[in-house]
Amino acid sequence: MVWIAASFILIVVAALTAVSVLVGWRLAHPARKAVDDSPEKYGLMYESVEFPSRVGGVKLCGWFLPSVLPEAKLTIIVSHGYAGNRLEKGLPALALCSSLVEEGFNLLMFDFRNSGESEGTMTTVGYMEKQDLLGAIDWVKEHKPGKIGLLGFSMGEHFDLSRRYGFVRMRYSRRQCI
Repeated sequence: MVWIAASFILIVVAALTAVSVLVGWRLAHPARKAVDDSPEKYGLMYESVEFPSRVGGVKLCGWFLPSVLPEAKLTIIVSHGYAGNRLEKGLPALALCSSLVEEGFNLLMFDFRNSGESEGTMTTVGYMEKQDLLGAIDWVKEHKPGKIGLLGFSMGEHFDLSRRYGFVRMRYSRRQCI
């Protein structure tokens, strides 16, 4: 009788472990969403850019959108949420960016690792994506020196970096853009 109980417990533990591994795998390997829109459709000038994550040498891809003003107020780095890409389909990201460009801001929109057009095979839900954001900051510092603002959706690492490194915090309300 004891061996039946022990066998049952072992089967339950094995099943729970298998489910946990499957869920973890799916969270770390979400399906990529294609970058199927362009700033050009919104009448925006842009430049395709590539830069490395600060750690691991992962190539990240994005767009730099210059301000309509000769001197931009600052450069805003836009970071998307989990399992998304720079278009942030759940929000009107390109419409928001169009408004910001018109208001005099430069923008860098990029794809985190394992997202959009960037390299990488695993999403870490913030652990390595923080290094991707630091790579974006490095690119801006090298190519567009000046003040940097961070505007992010979901994953939330940008707010932690805002406090830690003294970047300008950007606030976004969906109602303001609709």
